[in-house]
Amino acid sequence: MKNSNTFVNNIDYLEKMILNLTLENKKLKNQNKSKTLFSCFMIDWLNIHKFNIDITTYNSYKCIIDAHIIPYFKSKKIYLEDITPLDIQNYYSTKSNQGLSNNSILKHHANIRKALDYAYRVDIISYNPADKVIKPKKEKYTANFLDESKIKDIIKIFKETRINIPVLFACVFGLRRSEALGLKWENIDIQKKIIHIKHCVVNTTSNNKTFIIKKDKTKNKSSNRILKIPKNMIQIINEIKSEQLLSYLNNKANYKTNYLEYICIDKEGNLIKPDYLTRKFKEICLKNNICNIRFHDLRHSCASILFNNGYNLKDIQEWLGHSTISTTGDIYTHIDTKRKLLMADSLNSIFEKEE
Repeated sequence: MKNSNTFVNNIDYLEKMILNLTLENKKLKNQNKSKTLFSCFMIDWLNIHKFNIDITTYNSYKCIIDAHIIPYFKSKKIYLEDITPLDIQNYYSTKSNQGLSNNSILKHHANIRKALDYAYRVDIISYNPADKVIKPKKEKYTANFLDESKIKDIIKIFKETRINIPVLFACVFGLRRSEALGLKWENIDIQKKIIHIKHCVVNTTSNNKTFIIKKDKTKNKSSNRILKIPKNMIQIINEIKSEQLLSYLNNKANYKTNYLEYICIDKEGNLIKPDYLTRKFKEICLKNNICNIRFHDLRHSCASILFNNGYNLKDIQEWLGHSTISTTGDIYTHIDTKRKLLMADSLNSIFEKEE
């Protein structure tokens, strides 16, 4: 009997152990099922926020997430609930070793931090690990500047080219590429001699295809601005309008009428595309031995000319449409340097020797 009871007790013990192990396994399986791969979560987060952000911003986020963030974290099989600051730090180090600039990695950081902040706010994670990483140092942007005589040369060089109009407006008004290409005839009031910057044409990429977006929205609130038209530009603007009308009348059968409202179109009525403008500008500059100048540098040069003619940083900020004066100051540090040299020259008289 003793042996029989012992046997039964052993069986009971084993059954309890098996039952406990089974329950434990089920618990672990359920835990794993409830976890989400961080790579999958990034897709979900982007889809949730798709309708709250501009399409160009969305496509920019998507390019970074699809090309970099998802492949890396998917290969590591890191779960959202388990991700640590070290996991994120290792990702930044990997991307740096692959040749990405600090500024590019900072864009990745912005995506990851925003996504994890959302996960924290909806109680999926207990804190945002992206807040604890060491971010790469932002690389300071160094602008190139052309003086007044060189800007005049640029205008002459591009006068007979397909992109002469956006180049001219960038030189005179300091417009961004998107602002120059987005100019419409309705935005110009010749009688009042004003030009309203309120519409943009931009590039965006989706599914490895590049296309343009036309939108009644500028880069920021301050970018939506009204500028005065210089007297000499009035005649030029009238000539541009006359030439476009003449091109249309001479080639009605083949002329593209979709973009008649725009100023920056070619002789066939095609809207000049942002990527074409950038590429063609660089090509013509190299052909004319003008090196290390980008289209955006025309904007910087306009600001520099304004300063040299007595306008302060606040004036320039409003003309360019920067959101803050610190943005203007950060970019145009050479302006402050020139002013300091003038101040030093003024003080130099203190040390002049009397004869």
